[in-house]
Order: sequence, then C-alpha cells, then structure tokens
Amino acid sequence: MEHNDTSGRCRLVLLEDNDSVRTATELFLALEGYETRSAGSIAAAEPLLADLQSGDMLICDYHLDDSLTGLDVLQELRARQRRDVPAILLSGDLQSMMRVVKTAVPNCRFLSKPVDTSALLHAIAELSNT
Repeated sequence: MEHNDTSGRCRLVLLEDNDSVRTATELFLALEGYETRSAGSIAAAEPLLADLQSGDMLICDYHLDDSLTGLDVLQELRARQRRDVPAILLSGDLQSMMRVVKTAVPNCRFLSKPVDTSALLHAIAELSNT
C-alpha cells in the first residue's frame, strides 16, 4: 500500500555558505517533511557526504567561498560514491553558471536563487524518482 508519509523520502544534504539562506532552506525543507542535514562549508560537509546513502540527495550552492564550485563537489562525490548521486545546484547567477556548465549533467537540476520553493520541491521529487 502506497501512502505519502516521510519515511520513504530521500535524505537531503544541503551545502550552502550563506548562513541565512542555509537556515531558511533547511527550515522550509524540514516543514515539508524532509530529513535535511546542512553544512556551511565543504570541510563541514565532508562527514555528511561521507555518510551519504543510496537515495540521498545533495543540494548545493554553485558559488562556494572556496576555489571549488558546487559542481566540483558533486563530481568528486560521484567519483567517490561510484554512482550519479542526485543533486540540485543553486546559483544567484544561473546564466553565468550555465555558460560554465556546457554539457548536461545527468541526474542533476540547476535552479536559480532566490530559490523558488515549488521549483525546489518539484526538482527533489523528480530526482528522487529516478
């Protein structure tokens, strides 16, 4: 019997270096019933990413403070996990990000910031069904 409870939902790992954006996004996702763990830096995200399980999803800011982008983090994570971890990359400047990301990234969605909450929920639902 299928029912829409939160037990079957994917866990989300949110990597966002802006504290207020991270807090607001995490609160929104928690209210929507998602188990969300967040980090404000790549270093802080390492233990969360190391614990990533099948079905978990990465939501990551594209422009991180470090020299790495969210796409770099995703590619390294996928290499480590040896699978196409589902991911959503967020950017305040989607057009310039898409000029850098010239090829399609499988199992990944690109959304602009500020985040449209319905678009975010749609992308999560879409990626968790693949």
